[in-house]
Amino acid sequence: MKITYKTVNVYVDEKDNLLALPTGESDKYGLKNLDIVFQLSSPYNDSQLEQFLIAAMDKCYSLKADDTPGPTVLEKHLGIKGYAKAVKSRRLVNYDWVLNSGYVVIPTNKKPRQGFVHQEDKTIKLGKELKTGELAKAFREAMQLSTT
Repeated sequence: MKITYKTVNVYVDEKDNLLALPTGESDKYGLKNLDIVFQLSSPYNDSQLEQFLIAAMDKCYSLKADDTPGPTVLEKHLGIKGYAKAVKSRRLVNYDWVLNSGYVVIPTNKKPRQGFVHQEDKTIKLGKELKTGELAKAFREAMQLSTT
């Protein structure tokens, strides 16, 4: 299988602590969070943030997603029943890689009954090669733009 797209869902709490969930192939959904969670506790510097995000991206497609019914990866990790409760005070930032265009960071808004919705007009495009410091700067900006 040739991989043309990767995405990492990064949940940000009110203290800017981060949980990153890489995605992988799912027979049922096409793409789904893997049962792998990366954590980064605030405060962290730009270098730590970039290492965290790159490590999570590197795990995309590292195994097949679990399609059995039950709680989401986030719910299991937090020990909270119900996705809405698990994300109640969290923002979501998507960190993606697309074969033809490179890396992007996408802030989201949380909408009632819709969940998280991409702020497409505020997508931060980083290109095919990441330059030191650019990913952290873009991610911090997207954290500020994202809403709970």
